[in-house]
Amino acid sequence: MTMPVLPVAEAVCRPTARYRLLAGQLVAAVVGVAALLLSPPVTGAMLLIPVAGGNEGDMIRFAFLHDAQLIGRGPVAGSVMVRGTRARLLPAALAAGLLVIAGGGGCGAGGLR
Repeated sequence: MTMPVLPVAEAVCRPTARYRLLAGQLVAAVVGVAALLLSPPVTGAMLLIPVAGGNEGDMIRFAFLHDAQLIGRGPVAGSVMVRGTRARLLPAALAAGLLVIAGGGGCGAGGLR
């Protein structure tokens, strides 16, 4: 025996185009804010994270080859914190399978550590 679906319940449970549009706008806003907070600065502290494999030694070698100053270990396994310029690091990092994000501020008074 099947239960009949009431028209009112069906109308209430079915998402409308208006709600889908609102949800899409909220997702876009959250992604936009996250991109602004995590985008690497023109010059300053940046976190190098190996996405396509690699260890801390590879990250340190990459940093020195691209004129970045080593600050310390990053919070993610194999990552390092460096000080450098985005124009010098970002293109090479993307080609090497590294993620480059802002390394200072945004996570409390001390930033990412």
